[in-house]
Amino acid sequence: MDFMEKTSVSVAIIYDFIHGNKSVIASEYGLIFAHNIIENILKKVRYIEFRLQFFFDLIFSTLNNFIQPCVNIFIIAILGKNVVLSNMSLGTFVLIITFYNIFQLGLNTFQNIADILFHTNGAIDNINDFLHSKALQELQNIKQTPIEYFYKMDSVSLTLNEIVILRNTSLTLKYGGHYALVGLSGLGKSTLVKLLISFQKSDTGVIHFMNDFNDVSKISVLKNIAWFSQDTDIFNLSLKDNIFLGDEYNEQEYIELKELLHFAPLECRNLGSSGCNISGGQKQLVGLARFLHQIKKKDYYFIDEGFISLDEYTKQYFLEITQNAIKGKTGICITHDNSVFQALCNSVLVYNKCTTISLHNKIPNMELKQYYRE
Repeated sequence: MDFMEKTSVSVAIIYDFIHGNKSVIASEYGLIFAHNIIENILKKVRYIEFRLQFFFDLIFSTLNNFIQPCVNIFIIAILGKNVVLSNMSLGTFVLIITFYNIFQLGLNTFQNIADILFHTNGAIDNINDFLHSKALQELQNIKQTPIEYFYKMDSVSLTLNEIVILRNTSLTLKYGGHYALVGLSGLGKSTLVKLLISFQKSDTGVIHFMNDFNDVSKISVLKNIAWFSQDTDIFNLSLKDNIFLGDEYNEQEYIELKELLHFAPLECRNLGSSGCNISGGQKQLVGLARFLHQIKKKDYYFIDEGFISLDEYTKQYFLEITQNAIKGKTGICITHDNSVFQALCNSVLVYNKCTTISLHNKIPNMELKQYYRE
């Protein structure tokens, strides 16, 4: 039962992850990897399902359909009579009833398993539908040249639930920049990021990536972007699979990452659905390792509060590693942390209260909070 529950949860998490169009589909191997993992889970579930169904039909249906009425008659006709005639104590009667209810509970457990199997198979069907959906098939290939900029926004506006997120914004981010995205909490920075990576469509205007041929609403931007977030998606898979996510496996790179991030305690176990078998700090380590792998093959990155909730020593160690990894790359770091800003960024994107974005050059010795009001 515990295995079935964990399997169901794992499939649901994988479905949510893929359906959200996150980084698992950001490489040419990602879809194949996800599909293979799902098929392996499905085989295990159906293997167990067949035996449970056979066992249930052969034994427990017989027990339920034949013995249960007999037990009911026995309890009513014999035990009840003995209690009435004082040949049996009330305590003994209650004990027998209790064991009978436990027996019934065992039968009901199989119904719960059947419900879980139904949920799992439903999730898998949804995944297969998504993997073969026209939305993915119709995405255009990214034209890698010429590289004219990082992003260009032309008259972009967006309103969600009657709240203005962006108002007629035009902005060009140069190639080679390391941008800090800052602004007051709750204004819509996360939505802005969704616009840039095509998770959200604007009401008006257009956003281009790299050059005027790449409209972000028609391409999979994340194929070219390495991603590191405080909310790292961890699957009930090995450390290696959680890092590479179906990408071509490189033994030497894996060894280097293990040594760099001290992964020895995690190597011989599955990390659990949503990382339930590891700590919060270890989840961020896995997320950083995944980012370091991706950034080797990609020229662009997004870091979304990747260093939050870390102790100062660990944060500085992470920052040093990340600083070396992003040299020569282009990207955006969402942060409110001055030490992160000073270590990684050379420009500031301020998301203003008036729902526009302003670009500022980094001024030496000026703290991040001075670029905007908290």
